[in-house]
Amino acid sequence: MKNKKIIIGGDHSLDLSINSLKKNSAYEILQESNSHNIFFRSGRDAFYSILNLINPKNIWLPNYICSSLWEVSRNKYNINWYGVNNDLGINTKQIIENCKSNDVLIIIATLGSKSLTDLEYISKTINSTIIIDLTHVVLDKNLINNVKRFSNYQIFSLRKAFPVLDGGLLSSSLPLKIKADDVVCCDSFLSYRSFGLLTRGTSMRLGINDLENIKYLRKAEEILDKEKIFGSKISSLSMNILNFIDYKKCSLRNRKNKLLIYKLIKDPKSFKLLPQDGCISLYIPMIFSKKSTRDFFRKKLKEYSIYFPVHWPMPMPLISQIKTNKSSNLSDKLLSIPCDYRYSKLDLEYMCLTLKMIDKSMT
Repeated sequence: MKNKKIIIGGDHSLDLSINSLKKNSAYEILQESNSHNIFFRSGRDAFYSILNLINPKNIWLPNYICSSLWEVSRNKYNINWYGVNNDLGINTKQIIENCKSNDVLIIIATLGSKSLTDLEYISKTINSTIIIDLTHVVLDKNLINNVKRFSNYQIFSLRKAFPVLDGGLLSSSLPLKIKADDVVCCDSFLSYRSFGLLTRGTSMRLGINDLENIKYLRKAEEILDKEKIFGSKISSLSMNILNFIDYKKCSLRNRKNKLLIYKLIKDPKSFKLLPQDGCISLYIPMIFSKKSTRDFFRKKLKEYSIYFPVHWPMPMPLISQIKTNKSSNLSDKLLSIPCDYRYSKLDLEYMCLTLKMIDKSMT
């Protein structure tokens, strides 16, 4: 039998290695994150449902965004764009000067907490409804507790952080006059996700080719991307899995992993790491001077079964609407280093050694 294969990045497998006491379970802690919570099939289901409830005329989105949130919004609402800086901070001045009382402002905690630096000031200055996407910092309980003081609603995509088939969360201190719809028992998205995540675990344990599970997981994403009806609730299997995941252990390991990566990667030549922001995030952003260098680096990483995601690929219709020059887009410059709790110290040492080897070969 082959040795266990190291795969860095990509989706979780359905192997559960961190079991929990009920009081520490991800479900219990997320359920306590605010006064009112609804678990959905995905983050975009949560996002769609709260926008549908508020029904605003105008919404404000960052011009560096996951295209799925734009897709959910663009056919029903008037979209305004505010700027995101190269350090992932947001254009607070633009928001303050332009957001009106009946508008909805969406802020994404992209790859960390930099975009949330001025949240308290923004919330006390404007009268708009504020929605925060906290997916990338879902394991930072202290940050979540602080954010909920200065925002109306918080949304999460749980399948980005946990080994679940599906999962999104809408959280608020305000009563939520909505409910999630039942999942269709033969949901094709769940079927492809189930097979993909199961075979992913098998390929890692047995050291076999991982292309099969990637194929099924991509198919699942294609199905969700084409979805026109949103508002489904989380599957019972994913809810049960959340009850077995130890949130506190995951959070602690995530923090240690992030610190270790910053310690191991010093003075790279072909990229730079954005400075530490002190939060517990699922990723560390690395920024390149140009797209071609980023793409070559990413291609080399794949040869070692290291899959760093691009946050976020932006389709041409979105780029056109934002009126951003494609060559200067943040999504063309960034790669995201996974630092979540799945990885051991040895995994991260291997990953960082590979990073440094590729970096050296490019200089």
